[in-house]
Parts: sequence; structure tokens; C-alpha cells
Amino acid sequence: MSKDHKTLVRDVLGVLDSKTSFEADPNDIAEFVDGVGFSVIKAQQEHTKVRDEKVLYASEVGEPCKRKLWYKIHFPERGEFISNQTRLKFLYGDILEEVLLYLAKVSGHEVSQKQASIVHEFEDGWQIRGRIDAVIDGEIVDVKSASVYGYDKMVDVGLTKDNDAFGYSGQLGFYQLNKDQLEGDIGTAPRFLVVDKQNGRIGLAAPADGTYSERSLEKIKDEVKDPGIILERGFEDEAWTNGNRKLGVNCSYCAFKKDCWPGLRVFDYSRGPVWATSVRKVPKNVEITERWKRQSFKETK
Repeated sequence: MSKDHKTLVRDVLGVLDSKTSFEADPNDIAEFVDGVGFSVIKAQQEHTKVRDEKVLYASEVGEPCKRKLWYKIHFPERGEFISNQTRLKFLYGDILEEVLLYLAKVSGHEVSQKQASIVHEFEDGWQIRGRIDAVIDGEIVDVKSASVYGYDKMVDVGLTKDNDAFGYSGQLGFYQLNKDQLEGDIGTAPRFLVVDKQNGRIGLAAPADGTYSERSLEKIKDEVKDPGIILERGFEDEAWTNGNRKLGVNCSYCAFKKDCWPGLRVFDYSRGPVWATSVRKVPKNVEITERWKRQSFKETK
């Protein structure tokens, strides 16, 4: 096809223009419905999923906190439960991704190899596994649904090593290194296709420098494979109010913060809970530490 990434955003939005009309291909519709259905099933079954031994996932390769990855591999049972509300949030993010890929296809762009598998094998039996979202116009594309802040950071500001808090670029870097496992000629410019969940904006974003070699992937695996060696925290706490200290964004979202930061106290604020690591002066807001533990961890139920 003659179309490429330069017109992707314009063309996707153009499908929804009142002056645009097209005849939907039943096969495209069926593929879209299957994708949405798979997303619902995945959301239902995620809590019963058991991690395979000696496996890292592509989404974890760029994880900036190796201790978090170490917990996920060796002690997943210590993590917080994911609430049903959070599962729903992840679900509609997955559905939005299916919508974007469908619109990209019907707008005339070449969308292929959806959920194609990539597996990187190591000599000691470990693996890194992943599934790409799609190849669009000959380039690997990973679709991300984001908050307003996340969208601005990825599309308007641009990802860097310092602001790629969740290691998204590493995932694309892993796919690009192993692109020979995909069909056809794959280009050298992988991209994120990002949708602002609140305002409906979409944009393309380049990854930060997330390139890898066989040796660098081996190092990532070797750092986390030993269950007896706990790694250093990837982030420190930060100053709060009245001499108090709290977790930053990365640690606040981590499922293993209770183990990683013993003695956490949680206070309820209108914009969400705050996890305090050190309290010199107790805040006036309601403390919900015991409720958080009771609702989030097996051993306290």
C-alpha cells in the first residue's frame, strides 16, 4: 500500500468524519469482535494465571525497578490483589486498542501480524516472551491507551530514559531486536500509537533509546533470576509535607510496596491514597492503612 505512518493519525480520525463513508468488510468486523471478546476473557482469567518458570515477558524487559521484577518472578503471591475496578480500567484500555487497530485497517493502512508471538531463548532454559500488537505499514506498532498526562508525555514531550517510568520503550526495543521472527521486511522505526482515554486524542510516539543486544538481554535475565538475592530498590521515597515522606509515582503503583517498604501508612485524599514512608506529623486526612491491607493482601484477610 502507498500509505505510511505519516498519515496514520489523520486517516484513523478521518474514518469517523461525517463526510466519510465506507463499506465494512465482514472479515474485518469479525476480527475486531474476536479481539474485543479475547480482551474480556483475558480480564476474567487474569487473576487465575500462573506464571511459567524461567520466563520473562517483553513488557518487563524495560522495567526500571529490578527489585519489582524480582518479586514478580519469584514471589508473585506477595503482591496486591488487582481490584475489579482496576481490571475494568485495563479492559477498556484493551478494547480501545482494538478500536484503533480496526480504524487503522479500514482507513487503508496495512495492518498485519496482530498478536504475533516473539520468543527469545537463552542457553540456560530461560525465555523472554512477547506478542506484538501489530505491524502497520511495515513497522512494529505498540498501541497504548493513556491518561491525559501520559499522552502529553509520550506524544507532545516525547519519551526519554528519564521519563519512561514504566519501561515501555524496552518492550519495543525487544521486539525490534527479534524482528526476524516476524514475516516480511520490518522497518527500523517502531512506534507507539497512543490514545488519550479521556479526550480521544491520538498520536504517534517514538520510543526512547530502548535498543538491546543479545548480551544486554542476558544481563537483564541474570540480574533477576536468583531467588536468593534481593535487588536494590529502583526508586527512593520523596519529601511530602511537614517533614513527612511518601512513595513516588512508580512505587505507589507497584504491587509489592508493602514488602519493599515495611511500615507504610496510607492516608485517603480526594485524588487518591498517599503511601507515607515516614510520618513526623500525622496528616488530618483519614488513615486507611488497615483497610488497604485487609482488602489487598491474602495474609490479612
